[in-house]
Amino acid sequence: MGIFSRNIEPKYLFDFLDLSLQEIKGISYKMIAEDITPDGKPMKDYSGKLPKTILKIFDHVTLRIFGDKFKISGNVTIHASFKMIENELTINKIAYITNQLYSFFGKDDNNEKGWSSSEVNMINEDYWLGRTYSFDQNGNRKKEIHEGGYQVSLIYDSDEGLELFIHFLDSLIK
Repeated sequence: MGIFSRNIEPKYLFDFLDLSLQEIKGISYKMIAEDITPDGKPMKDYSGKLPKTILKIFDHVTLRIFGDKFKISGNVTIHASFKMIENELTINKIAYITNQLYSFFGKDDNNEKGWSSSEVNMINEDYWLGRTYSFDQNGNRKKEIHEGGYQVSLIYDSDEGLELFIHFLDSLIK
């Protein structure tokens, strides 16, 4: 399988997460931060507990919404960050989610596959590249995001823990 040979229709990402758009919209969110982008646009972070643990790991979501008000739609730029707050993080959980991503998406943008035991040292040294998967608006794999596309990233650092990001979640709701 080549690096960009697996196409994922946007609707299937919600299937992978076992989470629907209606469930995301139905969460009780609390604004936790607000700022202004360098080009002067408002940006606000809203956090809420997920209705169920997704991928056996993540129990909370933070939505970064670019705009004046809380609105989950395809007309407002939204980034989602799924976090583990109530559960304990282990190397086995990081390996599990890394392998789940590989099973679903294939190789990532850096040609990485599933979890490798050599990555334990990277985690312990707080320098792990994680995994990143970029798509165009039709779910075709791309090396970088373009207008209408989205990106899924798994990252870890000792301060924030493990996070699964969906950059441009709004592209999946249009």
